[in-house]
Amino acid sequence: YKIEGGITLNAKALGDVRLPFSHEGKLPIPHLPKLSIGGLHVEKLSLRSAQIKLSLGVTNPNVFPLSKLGGTLKLSLNGTQVGDVEASLAGAIDPGKEGTAALASEIKVLALLPRLAEKEIDVKLAGELGAATPFGPMKIPVSIEKKVAIRK
Repeated sequence: YKIEGGITLNAKALGDVRLPFSHEGKLPIPHLPKLSIGGLHVEKLSLRSAQIKLSLGVTNPNVFPLSKLGGTLKLSLNGTQVGDVEASLAGAIDPGKEGTAALASEIKVLALLPRLAEKEIDVKLAGELGAATPFGPMKIPVSIEKKVAIRK
C-alpha cells in the first residue's frame, strides 16, 4: 500500500503552511495454519475407560508469529464422537515453523475400547481454535481426519 497526503496549518506569522506526508508498506495477508494429526498414545486402558493422548501439528505459513493457540475440539474415533479435547500450545509458532499441541481425553465409550488394542484407528477432530497475532485474534476452523497408529 501507499498513502500520500498533507496537512495544512495556519501559522500566524507565516500564513498557511502545508506539511506533506507519504508512507509505503506491505500488509501481510493472513493464511490459515496447516494442521495435522500425529499418533495416538493409549496411556491407561481399563474395562470402563481409556486415557489417550493425541498430538496436533500446527505449521505457520504466515510472515508473523502465532501465539496463544488453543480451543476445544470434538474428538471422534472410528466415526463415533467420544468427547471434547482441549488443545493448547504454550509458546509462539514462528513464521514458517511448526509447533505441536498435546491433546488429552478420557474415553468412556465401551464399544470403542476394544478398538484401542488394534494397530490403527480413524481419528477426526472438528471445531475451532483461536490464536493471537500481531494484528489481532485469528479463528482457525478445524476439520481433519486421519487413520493413525496406536502406541501403547
